Amino acid sequence: MSNDRTSLVEQLLDHQTAKKKPAGDEETQRFFAFVTGIQDRAQNIEFRKAEGAWPFREYSYLIGGESLHAGEFWLRFATGERVTVRGRHLRGLYDKILRHRVIWIREAETDEEAPDGEPFVDEIEGPVKEEPADLP
Repeated sequence: MSNDRTSLVEQLLDHQTAKKKPAGDEETQRFFAFVTGIQDRAQNIEFRKAEGAWPFREYSYLIGGESLHAGEFWLRFATGERVTVRGRHLRGLYDKILRHRVIWIREAETDEEAPDGEPFVDEIEGPVKEEPADLP
């Protein structure tokens, strides 16, 4: 009987461990990816543009940002640069960036579409140097 209990406990523990994601794991959405561990944070955020280079910036240089509405936000970096992200249903993405979870953001291809209600990144503008007149 003792062996039956031990076996049952081991099966239960194996089942629970298999359901948990390991620390440092990432989850990929259609237009972004983020780390899922409770205490994990991304070191960098990469901006994957439909055309051209894919710049990245370290989260340690992120000094501010603002969500203008559910379809647009901007991020300001200590380098004097600003990145603006435009699309639809971006609030969840913005919230993950505030917690330093997002690893990359991907801009949609020219003819790419998404169903209503799904996050969609239409444009990533920048990083561009801010002029003193642009600063609040």
